[in-house]
Parts: sequence; C-alpha cells; structure tokens
Amino acid sequence: LTTTTNLSYQDTIIICNTWINYRIEIADATGCTSVSNVDGDQFFDVNVPLSAIIDTVSVDAAGLAAVSWILSSSPDVTGYIIYQNIGGFWQAIDTVWSTSSTFYTNPLSNAMNADEQYAISAIDSCGNVSPQSNYHRTIHLQKVYNQCAKSVYLHWNYYTGWNVNAYEIYQSINAGAYTLMNTNAGNDTTFTQAGLTSGNNYCYLVVAKGTGKTSSSNRQCFTSSYPAQPAFSYMKSVSVVSENQVTINTWQDISVSAKEYRMERSDNGGSTYYTIGN
Repeated sequence: LTTTTNLSYQDTIIICNTWINYRIEIADATGCTSVSNVDGDQFFDVNVPLSAIIDTVSVDAAGLAAVSWILSSSPDVTGYIIYQNIGGFWQAIDTVWSTSSTFYTNPLSNAMNADEQYAISAIDSCGNVSPQSNYHRTIHLQKVYNQCAKSVYLHWNYYTGWNVNAYEIYQSINAGAYTLMNTNAGNDTTFTQAGLTSGNNYCYLVVAKGTGKTSSSNRQCFTSSYPAQPAFSYMKSVSVVSENQVTINTWQDISVSAKEYRMERSDNGGSTYYTIGN
C-alpha cells in the first residue's frame, strides 16, 4: 500500500464487502526483511460518495431536456441517479450506470411545453447514494403572435442553477441557420419583434449565458400569416332617398377578406368624421 516511517497508517476502503488482511514488513541495512503477523477483518463500505454537480440543463432540438454534470470525485462511484421534480415531488427517473458518463437526455421530457427541474446523485458499488445535488431548471420559451401588428412577443422563465449574465435571442427564417437577433440583460426575459413577413416560417430560441456555461431553451416556430389589405375602396354614389334617409353605394375589393365596412359621416365639411354604422 505504502512506505512510511510512522507507526500507523489509515487505509481507505472502497470495496463493498470483503475480508481484508494486512501485514507490515521492515528491512534493515543488510537487506534482511522482518515480517509481522497477519491481521484482518470483514470490511464494509458504508460511506456515501461525494455528490456530483450539475453543469447545465438544456432543451435539445427535439424538445427533450438534456442534463450534463461534473463527475463525483469519489473513486468507487459506479453510476448517477437522475431526479426530476414532478408535481412538486422529486422522483428518480433513471440511473446512468457509468463511471465516466456526464450526459443524459430524458426521453419522456415535456420541456417543449413547460419548464422542468432536475437534480442528480452519485451511487457507489455498495449502493450508497450521495446527497442530491442542487436543482437546475430549463428555460421554457413562449410566444404570442399578433397578426394585426405583424409582430411576435417572446417571453420565458429565468434559468435556475447558476447566475445568468445575459439571454441571447436567436431566430431562424424558413429553416435557415439560427442568427443572433438581440442580447438581453440577465433580468430581462421578454423580447418583441415587429415587421414580420406574411408566409415566412419563423423559429426562435433563447440561450442563457453564464460564466463559461450556456443553456438553450425550447424552440418556438410558427408561420406568419395575416390578411392582405384591400387594393381599393371607392364610394360610387350617395343618393337622397327621403327627407331623412340617404343611400350610400360603394365599390370594394372583394378579392381579399374584410372583417367589416365602417361608414363615417362629417357634419363640419370634412374636418372630423364619426361612425354612423358598420
């Protein structure tokens, strides 16, 4: 195990359950070796491993939550338990049996439609489980499309797990590459884009930026569509039917969809108008 001039030595046991024997040897200046008696015992590993640390949680292009972590420094770790907060309760959803894996994608994730919370624990060869790590929460991006304003309003929740320095908003048009549109401060979780073109497919995602860390939100996509404006609207004639009744005839562009026609009247030579009917 070691060579020492001390009269004691502390050995760290990472074997789950086994009998271990020890002996001491000492050599003199002539090269002769004296060997001690043998002593041993049945040893059990009852120490929990050191906790793993979640590095980040993100939402991939398929809308699934992906968890990455920093390995536990305990030498006897054999796997990592993945926890998800479901309905306010932490539940173990899977175990990654590996000493080197640092990534997990939840196949049952609903991160496309809601934010999700994850934590992790290390487990050793004896089944000892470390304390649960601090939790991280995904970014859930939502949109409100305003047809009349030809704009989209984006909003999202704060990322939880580390301090966010900034949020970057990315856009893809008609399945093109995502390009950076705007950078928000870490406390600003809204963005509005106007001037959308009818018929274009728009996709958005938000990336939280920390110190050496990033986390991506779900994607929000939609096709911009709004009615075309009428090419013309003419008043053909105004006729007096009786002392208190006037008939108004108009010529409208019926190739586009109109919600209503509003008739307006002025009693001061056209300086101001008010609605008389729809």
